[in-house]
Amino acid sequence: AAGLGLAGRTGWALRAAAAVRNAHREHARAACLALRSAELLDGAGNPVEAARSRTLAGIALGAAGQRSRATAELGEAADVLARCGAAGLGAQATALLRGIRSGGNGSTARDVLSPREHQIALMVATGRTNREIAEELMLSVKTVETHLGRAFGKLGVPTRAALAAQVRAGT
Repeated sequence: AAGLGLAGRTGWALRAAAAVRNAHREHARAACLALRSAELLDGAGNPVEAARSRTLAGIALGAAGQRSRATAELGEAADVLARCGAAGLGAQATALLRGIRSGGNGSTARDVLSPREHQIALMVATGRTNREIAEELMLSVKTVETHLGRAFGKLGVPTRAALAAQVRAGT
């Protein structure tokens, strides 16, 4: 994407790389990648996606112990998301911001995910398939997929393995 001059696509790729780095506890590197992603997505005219990258940067910065920078990024993300009408994403950024302001790093899966999303993510971390999760929780496979999709988005992770690593790191 970078070689083709596709700023938006490069921004998405960098955010995915940041999520993987953050899941592997490389928080400083994750923050740098997420911030670069936000710059590219802003430049491409995509403020919501840029704010999602800033949210991930805030998570990584909080985990790295850089509270003031984390607060700044999460505050900016929450403001942009509110202006753009992305209420769910804005609420996530605001919740993370509250967590950091109250003394936590605001970066754990439990802080970000709904109770059901967290439950399903924990089951993914134990190696269960979507069908197995659906049967155990008496849900449809589609409902499990919906919860997982939201969890991927909230944690900024691209794969089940990255989700599992993030959940294990911050259960």
